[in-house]
Amino acid sequence: MNDNYGVTRDIFAKVKLGGFFIANIAFVGGAGFLGSMYAQKIFPATQFIQMILFIILTILIAVYLVFPFNGGKQNWHSLLIFLKRRKNFWISFDWDKFINHESGKRGRM
Repeated sequence: MNDNYGVTRDIFAKVKLGGFFIANIAFVGGAGFLGSMYAQKIFPATQFIQMILFIILTILIAVYLVFPFNGGKQNWHSLLIFLKRRKNFWISFDWDKFINHESGKRGRM
């Protein structure tokens, strides 16, 4: 029994329902549910229109975040990358200005 079995790509496939991923449907539904829960606590009964607009806006933002983006990612991926990027790692195009040629180390002259 020394056979080498490969794993097919279909094992890692995500489940779809009607052309939409189940995780995306659950995310949008959960956002609508949480939005309606918090809207009832935030807005008083006299601001019914604002409460409905808050729930609709919450669902629209959740739908926008699960839209596909460049490179097969979703919009929430690009937002997460933007927020998590390392701000101290930046190389200038004129990097040779900042090399101390006597010691060979990087840094301002």
